[in-house]
Amino acid sequence: MVGVLSSEHVATASATGVHHGEISQKSLLRLQLKLKWTLWKRSYRKNIGKLIGTIFGVLYALGGLVGLVFLFLGTTLWAGEGSTFPWWCEGSGPSPCCCGS
Repeated sequence: MVGVLSSEHVATASATGVHHGEISQKSLLRLQLKLKWTLWKRSYRKNIGKLIGTIFGVLYALGGLVGLVFLFLGTTLWAGEGSTFPWWCEGSGPSPCCCGS
């Protein structure tokens, strides 16, 4: 029969506040991160092109960061008195990075 529930089914369907298998939020987050890491590692296992592209991307990003560091050092420390960086800072208003503008 369609739509007829036994007494056990009625009790199960009307149960509220069932806490069987409850997991804390911290444990759930840890489990999700572990599963995400595992899936990420497996995605690189047989995909050599993806691995090579990621390596090139990381090297490119590191090169960009090194370039930004040298640009910053060149405009502040190595430019004599560091006249370029305080000029750039003036437009952003008073800030602790612009001492004695």
